[in-house]
Amino acid sequence: MRSRGVMEKCTLSIQRIRLATNLAKTEGRKIRDGEILPACVQTCPTRALTFGDYKQTDWRMPKLARDPRAYRLLDGPLKHPPRRR
Repeated sequence: MRSRGVMEKCTLSIQRIRLATNLAKTEGRKIRDGEILPACVQTCPTRALTFGDYKQTDWRMPKLARDPRAYRLLDGPLKHPPRRR
């Protein structure tokens, strides 16, 4: 436990990602939409945070990202695109 006011670097809940990835691999299938939920996404009461594969066009996250009303923090004056693999 860190002392009050100390920020930890976000790991995107890597243990949750690995668990879902290993489960899908064991079952011989691809990861499903909504199967990976980082802690921040799971606890967001307004569902303002989303997580998913941008390349999977039928998933919720890419649909929200392509919505003309979408807001991205890093698309401001610096035109810094989000990191994608």
